[in-house]
Amino acid sequence: MVLCAYAALWHWTQRADCTEQNLSIGHWQLSRVFALLGRGEPSMWHARRSLDLAAGLEPFFVGYGHEAVARAARLLADDATFQTHLNKAREYVATVTDDEDRGALEKDLRELAKGPRAADTRHAQ
Repeated sequence: MVLCAYAALWHWTQRADCTEQNLSIGHWQLSRVFALLGRGEPSMWHARRSLDLAAGLEPFFVGYGHEAVARAARLLADDATFQTHLNKAREYVATVTDDEDRGALEKDLRELAKGPRAADTRHAQ
């Protein structure tokens, strides 16, 4: 899973038409994979990279950048960062105009908000 996500990001970096959006998505994907594996630090590194690359993009991508930071913060037992970025993601989701995109982000934010708190996930492996 990790190797596939890294390979996908690497392939984008080899294309002349690679955009900040492509890179933001690639780093979001890596953050999500590391979160699924319970690896908070690499998840946070890629989440922050995704959010940085999303600056200036459509609200959907910025919202998902905040979602990734919140998810990684939950793994790292950083409740303040978790709440801050969850709230920012919720602010952005309200401005997503595409119904399908907004629905996907809303669903992920609902699941993230009701998921286990940091203390429950730190030693998930």
